[in-house]
Amino acid sequence: MNLEKYNIIKDKFISSYRDKILGLREYYESKAYDIAIEEFNMLNKKYRDYIIEMINELGCIFKNIYNIDFCITLSGSLARNSNNLFSDIDINYLTTSSNYEDIIDVEDKINYILQEVLMFRGKDKLHSMVVYLPLIDKKKISAIDNNEYILNFPDGKIKVKCRENAEQLMYETYNSTRSIYDVIDYFNKYDNEFNINEWTYCFKFVFNEKYLKIYRKNRNEYRKNNNIDIFVKNLLNDIRRDDNYLDEDLPYIENALLKKIYKTTVLFNFYKLLAIVYRVDKKISKFNIDCFFNESNLLDKNLFNLFNEYLKCIQDLQLILDKKSIDLSSHSNAVLDINNINANYKKLTNRENILNDLNSKKKKLYHFCILILRRF
Repeated sequence: MNLEKYNIIKDKFISSYRDKILGLREYYESKAYDIAIEEFNMLNKKYRDYIIEMINELGCIFKNIYNIDFCITLSGSLARNSNNLFSDIDINYLTTSSNYEDIIDVEDKINYILQEVLMFRGKDKLHSMVVYLPLIDKKKISAIDNNEYILNFPDGKIKVKCRENAEQLMYETYNSTRSIYDVIDYFNKYDNEFNINEWTYCFKFVFNEKYLKIYRKNRNEYRKNNNIDIFVKNLLNDIRRDDNYLDEDLPYIENALLKKIYKTTVLFNFYKLLAIVYRVDKKISKFNIDCFFNESNLLDKNLFNLFNEYLKCIQDLQLILDKKSIDLSSHSNAVLDINNINANYKKLTNRENILNDLNSKKKKLYHFCILILRRF
């Protein structure tokens, strides 16, 4: 594929999808003052549906151009239907072939189009779970100054920028497997009576579902009750130990620390609760929020109200930061001005202090999680 043809495809997707997707954020901003949770969920579903629709279309286009066989799956929030309007895309390109160079080339080119449509600030906002598997190579990465990476074409190249401190992630990305069998083996290894991890269940096929047959044939999903009491005890201890609540009068906070305290740790514990319930409650057909809400008898509907209220507060924070061209990021050492964030939070929601609201909502969510865990 030459650069001219690629740019035609890219521009077509920007024209077809950018305004629709970014318009969801604009609409949310206009309604954040008093938006109902049902509408909040509907907007996030539209965001997710648009992304899946784009991935399917792009998968078909590039599969035909490159004449290679691969599938595309989602992990993370887009797979478990727990995304917000600023969620990263945890996207995996997998194959049964041993030739990964073409797959990685397709991956880079599709991801760049998604990045441009969504106006992500770096290619690392789209990443694969394969980086957690053992590396299969130690290739040096063709990077240039300012953390930029190259998309090569016969008649030119595109420089694609990453956010700060993404070099290690990019190194792992380009030196990881793309074998669906390796991924299945990894899931099977960490899904058993001695391990419980929500990410082994959170895997959604969105392009070329013939690979789903391979997955189902080889994936040994463990859904027995062995050691549940131990997992419950460990999670209760983790939740109780997480007593990180920032002072509402704090003037400044490091970006990475803010994300860890209010997003990474809290959501990790919440999803671990879902993993425990999923293992016990065989009525739940798929590991996503909608199935838990509709199919589980173990989870009170109030839990999801508290979760969505918490997720909305996180989205408000991300919206405020996004307006300043900042991502809420684990890799960012930037110091954020809380007073300035609160001023914007007041305009957005008519509420005074975002740290106070995050603290309150975190405590309520954790309290309800503890009540559920005590039932086991």
